Amino acid sequence: MNVILDREITYTNPSSREFRKKLEKYGYSKSFLRIALILYFTVRLGKGDAIYDDLESVLGRKARK
Repeated sequence: MNVILDREITYTNPSSREFRKKLEKYGYSKSFLRIALILYFTVRLGKGDAIYDDLESVLGRKARK
């Protein structure tokens, strides 16, 4: 991304509490916070890297790029 945008991008590594507090500060609803935290922990636990062929099953063909 740095090369494509031609600018420096800094990535942070917030704790779950810091992440939640930031979203609360931005005024997100409690239901959104729950979903965001589920996604946060999914990534943190390394469970977001699985690849599934569900789309192929639904469409009956390979996905397009």
